[in-house]
Amino acid sequence: MSNVISIKTIKIGLGVLVVTALLAFVGWAAVANASFDRSLKQGMTGDDVMELQEFLNTDVDTMVASTGVGSAGSESKYFGSLTKAAVVKFQNKYASEVLTPIGLTSGTGYFGTMSRAKADALVAGGTTSTTPGCETGDLFSRTTGTACVTTTPPVTTLPAGCTSTTGFSTTTGASCATGVVPGAAGTVALSADNPASGVIIETQSAADLLHLTFSGTYTVTNLKLNRLGISTGSTLSNVYLFDGATRLTDAASINSEGEISWNQPSGLFTVAGSRIISVRGNVADSTSGQTIGFALKEAMAGTTAITGTASGNLFSVASNPSTMSTAAFGTVSPSNTTINPGAAVTLWRSQVTTGNNNIYLDRIAFRQVGSATATAFANFKLYVGGVEVATATGLDSNNYVTFVPTTPLLITTSKEFRVDVDVVSGASRTVQLSLRTAADVGLRDSQLGVSIVATGIPAVATTANTISGTSGGTMTIEKDVTSPSTNLTLNGADVNLGTFKATAYGESIKIETLTVGGTFNGTLGSTSDAAVTLRNGRIMIGGTQYGSTSTLVPAGTAFTLNYTVVPGTPVLMEVHADVYDNDGTGVLDAADTLLATVIAGSSNAQRVDSLGTLSVPGTAVSANTLVVATTAMTLSKNGSYAGQNTALPAAAFKIGSYNLAGSSIEDILLTTLSLDIGTTLVGAGFDYLDVSNLYPVVKNSSGTIVAQPAPLGTVAATNNTFSINYTLVKNTNATIEFFANLADDGTGAIIATEGFDTVLMVSGTSMVSGQTINGGDGSTTVAGQAIAYAAATITVSKDASSPVTAIVYDNQTITTLVAKFSAATAGYNVTDATITLGANADTVVQNVILYDGTTLIAQAPMSTSTTATFSGLSWNIPANTNKFLTVKLQLGNIGIGAGTSGSTITTSISAATDIIYTNTSTGVSTSSSTEEGGTAPGSTTYAYASIPTVAYVALPTTILSAGTKVLAKFDVTSNGGAIAWKQVLLDINKSADPTIADVALWDVTGGGNTQITAVEVFQNETVANSVTTCDADDTACELLISVGTNADDNVEEQVSGTKTYEVRGTVGGALSAAESISTNIQSTEVHVTSAIYTGVDNAAVADTVTFVWSDQTGSGGLPHDTGTADWVSENLVKVLPTSTWTMTFPSS
Repeated sequence: MSNVISIKTIKIGLGVLVVTALLAFVGWAAVANASFDRSLKQGMTGDDVMELQEFLNTDVDTMVASTGVGSAGSESKYFGSLTKAAVVKFQNKYASEVLTPIGLTSGTGYFGTMSRAKADALVAGGTTSTTPGCETGDLFSRTTGTACVTTTPPVTTLPAGCTSTTGFSTTTGASCATGVVPGAAGTVALSADNPASGVIIETQSAADLLHLTFSGTYTVTNLKLNRLGISTGSTLSNVYLFDGATRLTDAASINSEGEISWNQPSGLFTVAGSRIISVRGNVADSTSGQTIGFALKEAMAGTTAITGTASGNLFSVASNPSTMSTAAFGTVSPSNTTINPGAAVTLWRSQVTTGNNNIYLDRIAFRQVGSATATAFANFKLYVGGVEVATATGLDSNNYVTFVPTTPLLITTSKEFRVDVDVVSGASRTVQLSLRTAADVGLRDSQLGVSIVATGIPAVATTANTISGTSGGTMTIEKDVTSPSTNLTLNGADVNLGTFKATAYGESIKIETLTVGGTFNGTLGSTSDAAVTLRNGRIMIGGTQYGSTSTLVPAGTAFTLNYTVVPGTPVLMEVHADVYDNDGTGVLDAADTLLATVIAGSSNAQRVDSLGTLSVPGTAVSANTLVVATTAMTLSKNGSYAGQNTALPAAAFKIGSYNLAGSSIEDILLTTLSLDIGTTLVGAGFDYLDVSNLYPVVKNSSGTIVAQPAPLGTVAATNNTFSINYTLVKNTNATIEFFANLADDGTGAIIATEGFDTVLMVSGTSMVSGQTINGGDGSTTVAGQAIAYAAATITVSKDASSPVTAIVYDNQTITTLVAKFSAATAGYNVTDATITLGANADTVVQNVILYDGTTLIAQAPMSTSTTATFSGLSWNIPANTNKFLTVKLQLGNIGIGAGTSGSTITTSISAATDIIYTNTSTGVSTSSSTEEGGTAPGSTTYAYASIPTVAYVALPTTILSAGTKVLAKFDVTSNGGAIAWKQVLLDINKSADPTIADVALWDVTGGGNTQITAVEVFQNETVANSVTTCDADDTACELLISVGTNADDNVEEQVSGTKTYEVRGTVGGALSAAESISTNIQSTEVHVTSAIYTGVDNAAVADTVTFVWSDQTGSGGLPHDTGTADWVSENLVKVLPTSTWTMTFPSS
């Protein structure tokens, strides 16, 4: 060290007491002139080691020792375990500046570059750089070149009663790290998922006995439980605390007072919110018949009690079945082996022999008991029988790695267990994974469901393995999976030619130089020249250039990097250059290939710790071969725009549509569009002479217009040229459409099918390579759509979505017709329309409303008793499209003094007589012309004041048995107002044996049970006999039910809303297996005109009227009764016919 003022010198001059006071007062200033010129580690000696100890002793958080050797005033020149521990504390305290920049998460005890820089900064003036690669006095980073930024460390103020930031205050009980009194607001209680009482088995491992929920923010330092039940202190051989699958403590035992406790002043576990801790124990042998459980006695956080009570359940111990699963761990390997840093290194393997039942693996945990720190390892993987079953990122704070399969792993036979891990550092240190206790492996009997105690534990290699370090760390450079493989653009600037991954193992590796060359083959393009070099070669790491910019030559160009790669943090390096020959002696053009290669190094890298050199890479590593591609754009006819027929004249008619696909290599500036017309004429009359006002529209892939040159008034047969200025970005598309006015120029008669097509050429310049690019499928031109002359027509027809025949109720708006209008060749505007509705429609229809989809077109009242007329319309039907006109009717009141009940409405439209159009091409009205045709006859609609629906309701039972049974059950619902009904006919089909008698109609609405006065008659039986019984010799009969009597008796069922009915009858006869009775209500009648009840009723005629109902409007000015002409049959009543009600006699 230079210019060092030793603290011992101060001590000699001022005395121990004065030095102590100075240290307490001035802190880092006590070593204000100290600096550390070399890295230090355990085992080294020297004055700088003593000065390091003196430096560490100036901070209570990093003191080497409080008394004896290494304490303040007793520092030594030997770097031992106490010094290493103090360095770890120093590194952890300043982790963000010392550890994080080089990818570490905890201190290593190695006093290296980052630690020395921080210490120097603190000694120099209490400030330190937070920039990686910066040391005291640096303005810019030595590794990244970025500006050095410094910060001032905070002053540490310890809580009263604390001498360091660990442990708890001796006066207040507060945490020395946080100043918070632990447990002050904390509670503990029995968990909701606490195990229920049950049976545990002799020799069971880690039996789950108690769950405690700790809530608050504190660190639990002591936990004490009382044993419950009839058992001894030796019933449980070992008891542990677990957090899920992680074991938190070593084993504890029950003492002579029946208590068990865990105590750790530094903390058993920390609670931040809520945490569930489970108590698990190994059950001793020969304990059957005993009962065991636990209750909370005490929980402490430092000196503060955690409040709460918890008493768990009792568990009975059963004998160990002879068939209980067994598992034995065999010899562990590797042992006493040199481990080379690298990926997927096997650190532990053992053959596990199983017996009796299959077993489940729930978890397994290993502890690293060697000297290598947690930072030496990453990416742990557990294999069982050669199959990966679980992973873990690294060791926890207790040096454990715990594996938990996603689902419990079923093991049916003996298997090898193996742990692989990435060894990234730890040179010369030891590694020894240990399966320490039976509680660290969760093996469960698949039949008994209890954990078993495996034998052969502890399972650990006889001798620790050593991570290689005699020759220092190693490094690999390989092509990364992200290395480019796509084609290159000629003359492309700063192109990534290859991505390589550098990984350090064992220790940090500084790459001083890296040589990059490759195979730059210029013989494959149009100019054959192998002498190719690449301009502006450079190396990028993390988006930053390292080294200078130089020409890449095939034999290799050396770049000075001075970049340090930290173990466990692979670095991606990109090789960039221009796709351009730099020396002028070679030529690169399309089809040539470039292959970037990192040339084998020669002592071009340095081991940061062990200081030896190594060659990086050991052998040459190449990226992917990249092809200098030909820039092209692809022009094609737009397949979604077919050839067109058009009437004449036609304005702004689309005569061509093309798709243009850009290059995958580079952008292209589009400059010229050239269109020919009529190169493949059909006939002679319709050609370019009939085309005028021609212009293109260019749209990008989003449909936005990006170019629209001015129209050409006069059009030629060829080379109608337009200038544009639009950049077609690579890997994007454009649409090019041409529009023109079409009209007969009078030079020749134009007849149907005569026409022309268009042929397009697109030209431009590639933005990077500067090539002239012409568009079109391997040629310079592409033919478009055929445009032909055809006569214009407009036809109307009934659309499939038009409503079917129906009955409707009044005071609503209904749809009666959907008419499809089809325009061919030209578009049409509908200006006038007449809608025909049929005789007497005006008595029930108030308004006729026309819609285009959901858009209102017009509304008008009836103009005559049968029609509604519309004028002044402007409803457009574009050429070659279909439009749909929906006709809706607004109905008024129906009844006495209003509309006629049962009125018939039939909506229809005739194109030739009911619609007046204007041809949008010619502007000529088409009334009664040859252009229009077709009709749209709607279905018939019958209008009433109200209408019923009849709906099937499931039977209470489908099992056929003797006695009173429900044969049918249905709802009658009124719609639009109250309705009445008087008669219903049920069709019955049955087996030969059952008989049906004593039939009655019941009103069971809302759970009621009222018999309806009615006459029930069987008719049209298989064998005509009794009208009161459907006999055993009948397999079919009809049941006619008439409310009141089957006469004009003014007795009826009135429904406002919904009523539910049951038809019940007495079932008798010799019933046997599979015999059944099936019933339904049919609908067989056609529509009939309303009449008095006796004019429409069923008069014992088979399969005629099945339901007689009325809208109660009356007739002839008389109010409704059974004698007024407002009764109709079931025609169009929903939901008739009903589904079938069936009851079946069971088979057994």
